[in-house]
Amino acid sequence: MAAIRSSIDRIIAVIVSANLEKCVRKQFEKVDETDHLTQEAVNLLVKSQ
Repeated sequence: MAAIRSSIDRIIAVIVSANLEKCVRKQFEKVDETDHLTQEAVNLLVKSQ
């Protein structure tokens, strides 16, 4: 059960991070630092789990 839960948590993190990336890119389309901001946000998301 723990392995299943861990897998589900990782899948959720991937889905949320992809959505977050899409939202950040849309919000900051004209900002060159979007990649950096996106990576920082994803890192914070992963660390929180």
